[in-house]
Amino acid sequence: TLFRRFGDVQRVDMKKGFAFVFMYNDDDSRDAIKDLNNSKFDGARLRVEFAKGSGATKRREVERAEAVKSAPTRTLFMVNFDEYR
Repeated sequence: TLFRRFGDVQRVDMKKGFAFVFMYNDDDSRDAIKDLNNSKFDGARLRVEFAKGSGATKRREVERAEAVKSAPTRTLFMVNFDEYR
C-alpha cells in the first residue's frame, strides 16, 4: 500500500472514497501523516489524520485486535482515496 514505506501495516479497510489504515507503530503513523497529509495521489488531494471514533468504535477495534493477538497502536483515516482510480 501507499503506507508500507513508513512501516508495517496490519490492514487497510477500503471504503468508497476513504480508507482506514491500521499501523503497528506510533512513530510510523506520525511519519505517514506528516508526509502524506495534503499530498496528491492519482490527481486527488489526500487528507491523512488519526482516526476519530466513538468509544464503541474504539472498543470494537480493541476486541478485534485482541482476537488476532496483534493490536495496532494507531489507526489512520484517509479521505479522497479510491482504490478503483
